[in-house]
Amino acid sequence: VAGGLVVAAAVSGVAALPSAGDAMLRVLKHLFTPYWVVPMRFSALLLDRIAQIISGVEQRRPGELRFVVEHALELGDVLVDRVTPRQRALELFGLMRVWDTEYNTGILVYVLVADHAVEIIADRGIARSVPQPKWDELCRAAESAYREGRYAEGSVKLLEDAARAAQAALRAARGYAPLRDNTTNNIIN
Repeated sequence: VAGGLVVAAAVSGVAALPSAGDAMLRVLKHLFTPYWVVPMRFSALLLDRIAQIISGVEQRRPGELRFVVEHALELGDVLVDRVTPRQRALELFGLMRVWDTEYNTGILVYVLVADHAVEIIADRGIARSVPQPKWDELCRAAESAYREGRYAEGSVKLLEDAARAAQAALRAARGYAPLRDNTTNNIIN
């Protein structure tokens, strides 16, 4: 396994601190978003469909594609550490070893229900060719679909578009062989 944890994490400047009201609202969202809201939005049928899409993607391109849904963060992470969805996605990218692929082509799609946030973390083998604004565009489109209650449509389109972007990035590369992984979906309670 080449390299270590090196990901495409474009950070533009210093994020402004939220107002006290915004911070308290975020704490309340995380406190009162129960774990059982995830299966209401991401049904077993939808997760099966997501698994099929991921399996198909992994047969056509090298690397690993993970789809992770988390209902909320621990209160300490929200209140004390002020962990953003992006920071949590980066943490999970490392913890789940999505980066640990032969060609550095792992991709994590992370959904944080309490914040209505979607993040994509791409390893350097993909990030060299797919700029962060492209991933951000895909995330904002999924967030928009989720706000409208279209979880299935938003998730499927997100994964298909992410796979297309990754495939386009790798198209010119030679020597890649499909890698398979059956542990592609995670719901964190």
